[in-house]
Amino acid sequence: MTGKVHSAFIFLFLASAGGTTYEEGSDVQVSMNKVWPLSNPTETYRYYDFPFCEPDEIMPHFMTLGQVLGGDRLVNSIYHIDMQKNLPRTVVCKKEITEKDIQLFKSSIDANYMFELFVSDVPIIQRMGVKSNVNLDGFGNIQERYFLVNYLDFVVGHNGGEVVFANVTSELNLEHLIDITTCSEDMVISYSYSVNWVKSDIVPGQAMKMQLKSSMPLGHMNMNIHWLAIINSFVLTLLIFSFLLLIIIRFVRSDLLHFLQMPDEDLMSLSAMIGAGVQLLIAIVMVILVRCLGTFYQRGALASAAVVSYMVSAAVSGYFSAHLYHKLGGEKWAWNIFATALTFVLPGFFCGLFLNTVAIGYGSTAAFPFSTMLLIFAMWACVTIPLTVLGGIVGRHRAATSGARESPFPCKSNKLEREIPQ
Repeated sequence: MTGKVHSAFIFLFLASAGGTTYEEGSDVQVSMNKVWPLSNPTETYRYYDFPFCEPDEIMPHFMTLGQVLGGDRLVNSIYHIDMQKNLPRTVVCKKEITEKDIQLFKSSIDANYMFELFVSDVPIIQRMGVKSNVNLDGFGNIQERYFLVNYLDFVVGHNGGEVVFANVTSELNLEHLIDITTCSEDMVISYSYSVNWVKSDIVPGQAMKMQLKSSMPLGHMNMNIHWLAIINSFVLTLLIFSFLLLIIIRFVRSDLLHFLQMPDEDLMSLSAMIGAGVQLLIAIVMVILVRCLGTFYQRGALASAAVVSYMVSAAVSGYFSAHLYHKLGGEKWAWNIFATALTFVLPGFFCGLFLNTVAIGYGSTAAFPFSTMLLIFAMWACVTIPLTVLGGIVGRHRAATSGARESPFPCKSNKLEREIPQ
């Protein structure tokens, strides 16, 4: 039992590197995910929050921590796909809808809502419907017509028993749509699908990368790295930092002695902020390196890597904070370490709590589940705090030993005596 819990905890951080291998005729998992407007990809909702056909029992599927943080909510679907088994068009469900359901579909089509589903581990993005203007009499009498997508024509590629790509017909025509412009009593929508398997040469390890790139026109993930923009931003940041450093050296040099005599509370705040800033800097650099290497194309893996990077860099935060605090003459080293652990987390918690409350009020999947919040708190309490304490102890000891050998702040003395102001 302990081994299973340990394995599940590890998989919460990073998605599996490889896909699932299926035997011919075995059931390929199809999961429905989320719905969002094209103009605002962060405004995500559960798929079954809309009046689509539902399975007899809605069951959540396994998700990594990064997927949950990204708003994914994977559940089972009404579609059944067998490995390498073609399926002609089949009606899978009939659902009676009301006028209220029609209005919800129309407003969603007006906002260009998209929905996402997964075939095995491969994502597919599709429009919820389309709107067109129809000339009724040829004399300029235009009527808006709304069409809902009720037929999915799956094209699935396989290589070595793994699903390496999946797609649905992108050119929507009348056989893929149903007119919902007007709603009659007892209106019933039939949902159908078909499956066509093809042999593919795509390497299973590159399947997710290729799929995400192909779905970018309808998706919300940009996998291209704009190196020129990154270099320009880096150079601009370096110049701004240099100018600020020059200003500080020229105009604040005379006040250094005053700052070195700060009260203990100010010393603690300064040290804690520097420690937290170093931790954030290291975590951001680690995430950028991971992203530039291009090794994480699994869904949610980058967010998971960001969480892990922030946690493991806590030791550096405690070290720099305690080292500086002891050099400046601080005495409450335990409180300094505690303040360092809370400097970024506490404001981030209140901001996240406010945003989470707003997301819950709107029923968005951007809201973190309570279990995920408990998991993040447990990771912070069991990993970040101990590493901060460990780094703080090492930093304090280092500052004490180096300070005993030499003055921590050697300074240049003036040849002439300064006049003491009245």
